[in-house]
Amino acid sequence: MREAVAVVLAVVVMLVCVSAYTGEVAEPVAQPKLAMSPLDKVWDLIDERPDGVQIGEVCEHKFVVTNDGAAPLTLTEAKALDAFVTVVLPEGEIPPGGTGEISVALNTAGLNPSQIASHIIVKSNDPDSARKPLVLTVKARLVPEPDTLLVVTPQINKIGVMRVGDRKTITFSCMNAGSKPFSIKAISVIDRTRFTIVKNIESGLLAPDQEKDFQLTFTPQPEDAGKEVDITFPISTDSEESPGVLCRVQGYVEKSGAVMVEPVYLGSVPPKYIFRIVNGTERSVQVIGMRDGVQFGAVVVEANGRKELDASVDSEADLAKISFEVVLEYVAPEPETPETPETPETPAEGTTGGGTAEDETPPTPPTETEPADTETPDTPTETETTVEGN
Repeated sequence: MREAVAVVLAVVVMLVCVSAYTGEVAEPVAQPKLAMSPLDKVWDLIDERPDGVQIGEVCEHKFVVTNDGAAPLTLTEAKALDAFVTVVLPEGEIPPGGTGEISVALNTAGLNPSQIASHIIVKSNDPDSARKPLVLTVKARLVPEPDTLLVVTPQINKIGVMRVGDRKTITFSCMNAGSKPFSIKAISVIDRTRFTIVKNIESGLLAPDQEKDFQLTFTPQPEDAGKEVDITFPISTDSEESPGVLCRVQGYVEKSGAVMVEPVYLGSVPPKYIFRIVNGTERSVQVIGMRDGVQFGAVVVEANGRKELDASVDSEADLAKISFEVVLEYVAPEPETPETPETPETPAEGTTGGGTAEDETPPTPPTETEPADTETPDTPTETETTVEGN
């Protein structure tokens, strides 16, 4: 009996071993993998802002995460441990090899001067996330808002594209964003060839929340043609906490160019000419051909482009009658939308046609609007505020 049981057990063990030996090995399941450098896990405002973050500021930052796995990564949850830190996770999935941004904001309003280190816990569908979630850190040194603070708007004034000889008036607004008054000592515009003071700033104390304006006129010079403009000038105050602001004027000055029209001899008999037009400016132009004061043709030439215009000239005498007019900054007119014809009204009985002259309402004459009173420009006055020159 014992021998029979032993034989059965041996057969069962052998079958199990054979089954295990001949079975297929299961392939590993593709998984996402959240990857991030240790240095990238810390937003260090102490290093970025050596002077500290003023209480009341809102600072923003983006943490970048990478999916080093073989399946899509989803960030499922984020928890900031402090109420003054908010976090927004990227929407949707991050594909394998792709990246996503975690947006974080630090709102310092209502906080006390101190050094903070706040943490954010981020969870994902990474298999390791449950055991080891991603921890992000925000560091900052908070300093009190100064009693005096000069804010200039706009601090960077973008003048766009200009030409040599153009003039543009720029207005700057100076405001006291602090809690104590101070005075503006000087607006140091040294480049007097390009800048002209139109309106100087009023002298006297600048009270909290008070604004004062000044105006400059900028005129590009020939040496500015084809170059980017980036000119700075300081505005200084008598406050030690807010000694001044550095303002900038940025833009671009077009290359100095001209429109050239020259006859081209085609060499036929009798002599035949066409006209080659070369636009050396950076804007579209329209060239109008005139023969004895009568227009015979027109062509639009794009910026830095060239075209030809046939004037049907077949003699030297006819060539002398040709002249050209150039329309700079040409803008093609928009095509007019055809008006929808009105449906004629059915004439009433006993009448012919659509009505009588008495039925027509005469057009209302336009109302003349009195021009608005124009303010007389402020005449610059000499005050304690100085404008430094060469």
